[in-house]
Amino acid sequence: MSANWRSWLLPLTVLLLAACAESRGSDPRPTAAPTSESDTEQVEAAATQTATSTPAPSPTPTALRPLVMVNDQEVDEEGLITVERVVAPEAAWLVIHADSEGQPGTILNATAVGPGEEQAVTVTVDLAEITPLLHAVLHQDAGQPGEFDFPGPDEALSGASDAASASFEIELVGLMPSLNVSDQEIGSDGVVTVTSVTAPAPGWVVLHADEEGRPGTILNFAPVRRGENRRIAIPIDWREATPRLFAMLHEDTGRPERFDFPEADPPLAVAGEP
Repeated sequence: MSANWRSWLLPLTVLLLAACAESRGSDPRPTAAPTSESDTEQVEAAATQTATSTPAPSPTPTALRPLVMVNDQEVDEEGLITVERVVAPEAAWLVIHADSEGQPGTILNATAVGPGEEQAVTVTVDLAEITPLLHAVLHQDAGQPGEFDFPGPDEALSGASDAASASFEIELVGLMPSLNVSDQEIGSDGVVTVTSVTAPAPGWVVLHADEEGRPGTILNFAPVRRGENRRIAIPIDWREATPRLFAMLHEDTGRPERFDFPEADPPLAVAGEP
């Protein structure tokens, strides 16, 4: 090779090397920095934790347990019963039962309760069927909404604890019915005198003849007003009288001021007895 060719080839080689170096320097791809083994483990652990983490479970509400709480109490002539506390898991009926040999018997009345807790729930009962011991029981509302269907679907809560019912004693106070009459001789006028009558509402005092130790034929009657009535004179036909008579207080549930027994105006009962 001639000297002229060599002198030309050397500068060309230098230019090519410079161009390659510039091309490598402008490469935008970064070179990954070497990592230690501990750094790699930390990255993998963080990725695993992110992938497997789950949200905290929502708290489950506690189901309401049925409960009836009632104290012994006095009941006046209005027949108002107060139940201190009632808890019903769902819509239900609070039912007041008369006593039957220590168990809930005749239903006196019912009121809708629940769902949830209620306090000082009142129920009005009929004094004619009230007993010294009463029972407050939760019944389900499984029938027609707003109607107490018993006997029928609205049975007492089944599978519930004894807390779903409570027994309590009552004492009748206030204007309670009473009747007092003494043994007496009847004159030719046939007038029988009833010493006193206390009536919770207008009614009738009725004289019955004796039929084998029980009230029988009605001999006569007289009206009584609400409250205390004294020395009520009732004339009878002495020929129809028996040596023993019965005086009874009857209600006035039929036509006002008309004695409509036996269709209406039955004997007034307290604690199930006339």
